Amino acid sequence: MTTRQRIQDRQQRLATHLCVGLDPDPALMPPALEIEDFCVAVMEATAPFACAFKPNVAFFEACGWQGWKALEVVCQAARGLDVPLILDAKRGDIGSTARRYAEAILGRLGADALTVSPYLGADAVTPFLEYNKDALSYVLCATSNPSGIEFQGSSDEGEVSESRSSDRLSARAEDAPSAGPLYLRVARMAAGLSRSFGNVGLVVGATRPEAMAAVRNAAPGLAWLVPGVGAQGGDLAAVAQQGPGDVVFNVSRGILYARTDGEFAAAAAAAAKGWRDAFNDRR
Repeated sequence: MTTRQRIQDRQQRLATHLCVGLDPDPALMPPALEIEDFCVAVMEATAPFACAFKPNVAFFEACGWQGWKALEVVCQAARGLDVPLILDAKRGDIGSTARRYAEAILGRLGADALTVSPYLGADAVTPFLEYNKDALSYVLCATSNPSGIEFQGSSDEGEVSESRSSDRLSARAEDAPSAGPLYLRVARMAAGLSRSFGNVGLVVGATRPEAMAAVRNAAPGLAWLVPGVGAQGGDLAAVAQQGPGDVVFNVSRGILYARTDGEFAAAAAAAAKGWRDAFNDRR
């Protein structure tokens, strides 16, 4: 099965759209615990409630070569649990550099999916799509960070006001590919790549409910990875109601650090179940 099919299969079997984010911070973890042991314990505890795991590469890279080795252990653990692995790497380069990124993430680490930055255009995305046609590349579109709108909302007519209705933004999706706010131009580019490769998704932040309908209209049928739920205060109801049928929403800190003592794994499992159920209640 492709990565998207594997995610859909877990969503249907386990009634879950939750992705458990793995952002191990030694300052927040239980003391005297290695990051790979912490992450694997959380993964084993939350697997019954997760359709995917999402390690954030930065938290591992910050620990040097030991962090990279820990990331390899985490990736192996995901394969052992048969849970799809989305590597949050936000890579975005062209040519041989992008191909090497693809080899590292989809090859050496064996990730099933990754996040990709489209800032350099389609040339920065296609090497990942070509490397593994079963893997899924989630292209950064309307991100969850507050300042994302500074560029993503930019259009040929100047800044797009946050107060514009989703209906008006949706109408703009019918314009020429180069028109409209940047996040819709990215969505249309991703839709075009999907027609050629079929293994493209979008990152759409839960903090951007005003953009969701427009993105769906600009790129119908694409899978979504949705960060911003939990600590960032994203709108879970909007994600449940406006996201595609196989939308994946990510929670990291709200699960990882539900408790920071010896009961952290059990607390993580309880938090994961709570998030899964909260999403299902809003659909």
